[in-house]
Amino acid sequence: MTRGPAPLPATRPAGAVPPPTSVTLLILAGGAGTRMGTAKAGLVVAGLTLIERPYQALAGLAGEVLISGPSAHGLPARALPDPIPGQGPLAGLVEGLRAAATPLVLVVACDMPTVEPALARLLLRRAERAPLADAVVPVLGDRPEPLLAVYRPRARPSLEAALAAGIRAVRRALSGCAVEWVPEVEWRRVDPEGSSFRNCNVPADLAAAAGPVPSG
Repeated sequence: MTRGPAPLPATRPAGAVPPPTSVTLLILAGGAGTRMGTAKAGLVVAGLTLIERPYQALAGLAGEVLISGPSAHGLPARALPDPIPGQGPLAGLVEGLRAAATPLVLVVACDMPTVEPALARLLLRRAERAPLADAVVPVLGDRPEPLLAVYRPRARPSLEAALAAGIRAVRRALSGCAVEWVPEVEWRRVDPEGSSFRNCNVPADLAAAAGPVPSG
């Protein structure tokens, strides 16, 4: 029997979003919520907890969900308690990168209740196009927003070294990483209002979280 040519391997179009099997969603939820007066993740707004909102918006982009914190809050996710509590989101990011089994890790803080899936897809596409980048981070004004970003697990040693050196701000810790910055003019094409970066830090901010969960 004569065999035809072997089929070509399947490829994704340039600029396509990576498949969920190559993405882990890491939700940072280990903070004490000092300014809020209580831990934020379980606060209920319009029938949903704060942590449920980014979960519902972004879980479909990932094959696994990790939650940095002592509890998964009833979600189908794996909780990652900080080895040493009280070290802030950088410690949660380091543990999440240690636990992730995928080449890309989509990171979001639990107090970002109106994160746009379109922005997350943009960051994932940029990561696919920038294989040498340890992190893909959007910039708002002149400030990076590293708690809504995409990381590769190989960023962990540099971030861990910064943590060991007493650095707690993720922005400062990024100085040891190869970062692909996403300028505001680019990400505003998919999130014109910048709603993805609205934080709930104090009780008055909770009213902004009462709208529908972004989808699409």
